[in-house]
Amino acid sequence: FGVDKLVRTSLLPEVYLDYAAIERRGLARADVENAAARYLLTQPGIAQVFTRTQLEQGVAAQSRLGTLMQRAWNRTLSGDLLVVTTPYTIFGSGTSGASHGTPWQYDTSVPLLMMGRRWIRPGVQAGYAEVVDIAPTLADILHVRRPAGAEGRVLTEVLR
Repeated sequence: FGVDKLVRTSLLPEVYLDYAAIERRGLARADVENAAARYLLTQPGIAQVFTRTQLEQGVAAQSRLGTLMQRAWNRTLSGDLLVVTTPYTIFGSGTSGASHGTPWQYDTSVPLLMMGRRWIRPGVQAGYAEVVDIAPTLADILHVRRPAGAEGRVLTEVLR
């Protein structure tokens, strides 16, 4: 675009664009987002970049990775680019490892412990649960309405 700086700040994995600078130059935000995403994808350790436009339009959620990123993104608080590293890559560390900050299987698989003899079936369940499943499950146990905007499912396999 012939300018030095169109990024306001980056708090990885998110990049915030400078809307005022983009507007002053008569550029379209979506064009800047796409150009920045293409550039970031040429950098080592970057697997995917989701733009604000993709996330606002729900286009990102067409894949498992996109669905996870869509759930992590907030229209009001999140940046204009959501950057996903390749597996075992940690931003800025120069090393590899795990951090619970990526959407990859090794970072998202954690035990979920549920207790309550009256409501919870004893034993171990090897199934897959997501964070978005917790609120609907608790609402079901408490016999209250699910929270507005709840996306998950009731974990019936753990309930009595």
